[in-house]
Amino acid sequence: MDRIQTLLEAFGIQNQATTLVGTPIRKGISGGQKRRVSVASQLITCPKILFLDEPTSGLDSKASFEVMNYARKLAKDNNVCSLR
Repeated sequence: MDRIQTLLEAFGIQNQATTLVGTPIRKGISGGQKRRVSVASQLITCPKILFLDEPTSGLDSKASFEVMNYARKLAKDNNVCSLR
């Protein structure tokens, strides 16, 4: 539960924690929030390798910064090097 709370806060989606993600038929969270949920859900298991294909597409500049800042912090905290 601590890991989930940390990820919710890191990606700025703690206010949507009880909101349905949604379907094409049923309205849910916004597209940007869905993108953050997608990245956060991949991080929940503390993977050894994480491939992110355009993790900021569809996000505004603030949300993009938050997502990439958290990914960078995560890599730094776990002594992970990144390839560019």
